[in-house]
Amino acid sequence: MALVLRMSQLLGYFPHCLGKSGRKYKWVRFLYFVPTLFHCFLVLGNILMVIISIKMERNHSVITENGANSLHTFLITVIKATCHIFTTVYIKVSILAKRTQLSQFRSEFEELIVIANQLGWQIVSDLVRGQVTVQLRLISHLTGPKKGENRYHPRFFGELFVLMISCTVFIADMWHGFLFSENGGGDGDACWNPAIFTIVIPSTMGYLQSIFPLMLAHYLNWYLEILHRLGGNTTVVFRLRGQIHAQIRQNVNLLMQIFGTSIVIDFAHSIARVIFSAYFLAESSDRQLSNGRGQGSDIGTVFCYCYLIFMICKKGSQLRNLSKHVTENFEDDTKSDFVLGRDAKSENPKLKQIVLETDYLKVDLRLIAPIVGTVITNLIVLIQIKKGS
Repeated sequence: MALVLRMSQLLGYFPHCLGKSGRKYKWVRFLYFVPTLFHCFLVLGNILMVIISIKMERNHSVITENGANSLHTFLITVIKATCHIFTTVYIKVSILAKRTQLSQFRSEFEELIVIANQLGWQIVSDLVRGQVTVQLRLISHLTGPKKGENRYHPRFFGELFVLMISCTVFIADMWHGFLFSENGGGDGDACWNPAIFTIVIPSTMGYLQSIFPLMLAHYLNWYLEILHRLGGNTTVVFRLRGQIHAQIRQNVNLLMQIFGTSIVIDFAHSIARVIFSAYFLAESSDRQLSNGRGQGSDIGTVFCYCYLIFMICKKGSQLRNLSKHVTENFEDDTKSDFVLGRDAKSENPKLKQIVLETDYLKVDLRLIAPIVGTVITNLIVLIQIKKGS
């Protein structure tokens, strides 16, 4: 699934070469900085235009009976835009600042992919040389997926396709609704309308942010695939299984060092999108003349970002469970070796379970309950504030 990595690289979420070796020319490496630098300049320009357009709007504004409601909606919109801008800028700059660790992570991850391919098609050096042909056929029959294949890719490709098409439709519909509406580009003053800087551009950044959890899912899928092959391949001696498992755990820890805080912020951004979209959906349902396009966009946004959170949490739980299965099998084999008279404890230390853990939380399905509670609580608070105003 090089597509998701290429898209992440283009949008500034993976500022590193995707090939097996780095570029020979140092000036080429500057190209990896371009997406992040462009995004930062775009954000600065957007903030500047918001300030200018608000001042111009204030000079021509007329006080109405709905002034309090308009102010409340404007504040919610500004908070939402700030959430988009902060999330995208922080994550891209944070990843760019960790390019050295990212290079190490990419190198170790490629080694894991090579190991994954060898698990299905190569014999372990400890086996008898006279049985090489028989064992190769046996291993290739047992492991299922062929070299370079991943059992999670077909489903992931479907998820990627649906989510990217959905985000593209939402972005296109949002720009079309703004440019061709009476309050947008229809009157020729779209460039000075605060809505384009507080709603359209920040929301576009927010939708493009969805590529970040998909990029994480790509790596998590490969960890799951390697653990599947490792747990189902009984021909690999348990000592080598322990070494491979430890290497996976080391790469996962490095992944969390690079992306851990970004994952937490992305989760907060997704939760905020769900809360605000649900709030605007509830608000529009009270109106006599509701906007069908806006409601459809809000419903789609709620489903998309809820699914992104669920997808990452589910893969975190799957990773923990598969790692637990491998470690339990490893301990059973260690006990068997000890019964046979070998000193297994000195050569094979106890494996540690692989867990997706940041400095703030563990990423698994146990997060879903508090996330749902947070969404409902904040949604109720926003609705009560709206009624009070």
